[in-house]
Amino acid sequence: MSGIKSPSIRYEDGKIICEVGNGDNVSIKCSDGVHKFFLSSIRAPRPQTSSKEDDSSVQRGRIRPLYDIPYVFEAREVLRQFVGKQVTVQVDYIQPKTSNTVDERVCATVRADDVNLALTLVSKGLASVVRYRNANDSRSVFYGELLAAEENAQSKGLGMYSKQIPRLSCCRSHGLHTYSLTRDL
Repeated sequence: MSGIKSPSIRYEDGKIICEVGNGDNVSIKCSDGVHKFFLSSIRAPRPQTSSKEDDSSVQRGRIRPLYDIPYVFEAREVLRQFVGKQVTVQVDYIQPKTSNTVDERVCATVRADDVNLALTLVSKGLASVVRYRNANDSRSVFYGELLAAEENAQSKGLGMYSKQIPRLSCCRSHGLHTYSLTRDL
């Protein structure tokens, strides 16, 4: 994948976020190229599936648009605020390639100006914390803080823990034309 072999690698100053993924990963420009890092111990919002959809192979293979899954767009927008900013990256663990993934996943704690990106998403209710089966599973060094932030977001009903269905409203300016999308999800 990226040449990152050890979870002990720490990327210091001068590393810049150049791209945002689907709410749980970022691409960072380093001296040895651009690397994709997944934020440790969190999961971006997932679509709610019914039992009918689970049985359908057509539904499983379908890629849903970013705005079609509640709160993924909002999570991505929070991360997008950090594009162009210098970050510090601490690789926490590397998930091996599975049948569902194309490559191994390098999972890291990414901080911009002492702001932990994963903690920011979880505290706003825009990501959930991964629950591990074994006590010895690799996880974020901030796992306790992530769990506390998730509990706080749940108790306050923030983001995906809200009882209201989100309404997406965005406006994009492209040249002379302005496009507007307002959609009830």
